[in-house]
Amino acid sequence: MIRTLLVVLTLVCCLNLAAPASSMAQDLSGVYQCEGVGPNGKPYKGVVEIAKNDQTYRFKWTIAPDGVYVGLGILKGDAMAVSYFGQVLGVVLYKIEKGQRFVGEWTVIGAEGQVYSETLTKMSLKAATPPEPKKPSSDTALAASFVR
Repeated sequence: MIRTLLVVLTLVCCLNLAAPASSMAQDLSGVYQCEGVGPNGKPYKGVVEIAKNDQTYRFKWTIAPDGVYVGLGILKGDAMAVSYFGQVLGVVLYKIEKGQRFVGEWTVIGAEGQVYSETLTKMSLKAATPPEPKKPSSDTALAASFVR
């Protein structure tokens, strides 16, 4: 009986130690499309940049026309807890789904206990990188030389 109990306790300890290692090995860095619903009930969109920093993640939301928010997150299993600030202080809890999609709920100080939804979907490198500016055609360059 004692031997069985020791084996079970050893397995539980090993599983608990393995969980943080697997979540720390995962790197969720990248650029994500952000979509949510704000306190006014209206949808919003933006871009979120996520960067891994050892055992934490730095977040930067760019939401038009509201502005920029920055945050610090901790990953545990399939959950990411993030505190953030910008115009106000807040917190968001994301569940990470396959394909590096974050489904979350957030709130801010002054929200009177209300919770709002937000989803982050990883963008491809091509979509996340702004397009190169177009080079002027020879006709445009010629026209520009006459204007000078």
